[in-house]
Amino acid sequence: MTTPNDRTDEALEVREFLAQILEGIHALNVKVAALEAQVAALDAKVDDLDAKVTEDREAINRLGVQMAELEYKFDGIKDDLAMVKGGHARSAMRNNLNRIADEFGFLFIAEMPQQSVIDLSKVAAGQGIGQGEAESFRNADMVVHVRDAKGRPGYLAIEASFTIDGNDVRRANRNAQFLHEYTGLPAYGAIAGVEVLPDVQQDIDGGNVLFYSIRPRELQSE
Repeated sequence: MTTPNDRTDEALEVREFLAQILEGIHALNVKVAALEAQVAALDAKVDDLDAKVTEDREAINRLGVQMAELEYKFDGIKDDLAMVKGGHARSAMRNNLNRIADEFGFLFIAEMPQQSVIDLSKVAAGQGIGQGEAESFRNADMVVHVRDAKGRPGYLAIEASFTIDGNDVRRANRNAQFLHEYTGLPAYGAIAGVEVLPDVQQDIDGGNVLFYSIRPRELQSE
């Protein structure tokens, strides 16, 4: 038989049990709150990191734009410098035609008049030569009348650049070929420059083109 005291003890036990549960729930709430605070702090750090990444990406993009602009300007400077150096080389070539002809074993007579070069380019174009080739011949750096050691007339087709490349060799020899075909006189391709690329040096060493080395002291503006 249950007595009033027994019921009182059971009530106390229930209260203690509920109190323990409440304490456990409170402790769990505290841990949850702490975890939420940590998550919030982590979210804030992630947001800060996202913002930093965005800033860095924008900075990289701006740097890329600046680098592209600098590269464009640098390319322009290189092109301008190449034009200036090329002009100096052509000026040195024009000022040393007697020396150039003599170095190749010829006597310089005179520069071919520009109108004669134009007329020959028209003849070439009229005989099926490509328009681009004819126009290139029309813009030849220099065509000169010369005589060899036996007094026989001929031509030198000279292309001048500060740094001689394969295109200079091709134009010089092509121009010489045109001159020979359309005048019947011997013609020789020649190049004049300060520097030569390796493949051009092979052409020079192989006797495929005449080469005049422009001395630094000969360089001057046009």
